Amino acid sequence: MIIERFFPTLIGYAINDTIDNGDLANYCLKIKNEVKSGGKNWLSSDTYNTSDGKLDITKEEKFKPLNNWISDRVNDYLNLIKSSDKVKLDGGWLNIYEKGNYQEYHNHPNCVISTIYFLDCDKNSSSVCFKSPYREMLTLKYKENTIDNFDVVCYKPENGKLLIFRSHLEHAVEKQINEGVRITLSHNFKI
Repeated sequence: MIIERFFPTLIGYAINDTIDNGDLANYCLKIKNEVKSGGKNWLSSDTYNTSDGKLDITKEEKFKPLNNWISDRVNDYLNLIKSSDKVKLDGGWLNIYEKGNYQEYHNHPNCVISTIYFLDCDKNSSSVCFKSPYREMLTLKYKENTIDNFDVVCYKPENGKLLIFRSHLEHAVEKQINEGVRITLSHNFKI
């Protein structure tokens, strides 16, 4: 018998060791003191972010080198998955999680690629989790873990790590249980 694999869910990641994350993290904390939080329609409305037009980090000069690095990695991702589409950066925001903060499952409509960049976190910071797009269906049980045998896949934060994924993929951030601050940057790309 021949088994063919179709409709995979592809999540890419890259590690950045060229940008000064500490300087940008301090800048994000400064922004938090000056810019009102967005995302008020969330269940997790205590988590600080600059979404909903509060502050677009793609228009901030301080973020330009990192935004360029992220755009380059998204193009690498598209090349690796053999996509012929060309995408353009369509906005970005920052997220600051403190103890007790979380983000419920959501996706990013009206774009094709999204990213999460771990700017400042520690080994005990909350993970980001991706839900299988087939999770709501009746699923098969497998004898062992295979690439198709996951309902949820979680990534532990690591400073400088960039996650790249299709925007329709639902994702969430677990509740931040430690005292440390967890800062991430999110970007959307359109065709």
